[in-house]
Amino acid sequence: MNHVMIINMQVPNQFKPPILICQLCLREPRLLKSHILPRAYFRKITRNSSGKAISFDDSPETKVGFSSSQWVQELMCGACEQKISQYESSAIETLRTFRGKFAKTGDQRLCLESHHCRLFFTSLVWRSAIATIDEFQKVCLPPEIREVARRSLFSGTPLSRQVLTCTLRIVIDKSGGFNDASLRDIMITPIPRTTRIPYSFLFLIDGMLLEFFCPGLTETRELDADGVVTGRRLMTVPTVDIFEVPEVVRILVSGYGKNLEGKLSDAVKTRAR
Repeated sequence: MNHVMIINMQVPNQFKPPILICQLCLREPRLLKSHILPRAYFRKITRNSSGKAISFDDSPETKVGFSSSQWVQELMCGACEQKISQYESSAIETLRTFRGKFAKTGDQRLCLESHHCRLFFTSLVWRSAIATIDEFQKVCLPPEIREVARRSLFSGTPLSRQVLTCTLRIVIDKSGGFNDASLRDIMITPIPRTTRIPYSFLFLIDGMLLEFFCPGLTETRELDADGVVTGRRLMTVPTVDIFEVPEVVRILVSGYGKNLEGKLSDAVKTRAR
């Protein structure tokens, strides 16, 4: 089976209020369709899979299929969309360069030369929390933190790590089952870690595992650990084996089991022949 995957975590709808005005400036009612996770990552995945990525979820009833969905929703006005895009474009370029360098040399040093990466990370969890489409129903932030995050993004002032802590890890596969390119082509809708205190969310994007703690970590030893995004210019990003992340393993096992059982859409069966 092609390793290019978009994995949807399907869940029952929770209550999120309807979006009637721009969620960033809170004024403009003329909204654009926003990519909740960056379009640049979708472009890469769909380019590698002829426009459609393999998609499956963790429900036993659904089949493995193809998807061209890019998880969009009307969230922001044009001006605010442009503001977020500025953070996004700079950060994605920085992270892609770093991830490519690691693949070639094993260098785990990430240089964050501006505030844009920290603002980009905040925008990921904030957009996921305000989105009302099914794939993001599991992501909820306390109203006070959601508001602090909004103000941070609107003003361009990064949040302190005590308010919202972001950690980065480079995903590897020691078994060799997934090569580096395959790992970078897996994208999963955010997974909540509800058994942990504080509550956290996992994002798997472009071969990197991001974890957001809300509220943020408070222990000095945790905040000073490798992989925690701070105001420092240079950081070391640790690695994590994909099969050591139980939440991800559960979803991969679900997809693998469906493949073995033949729970495939007709389109997937046709391409597999």
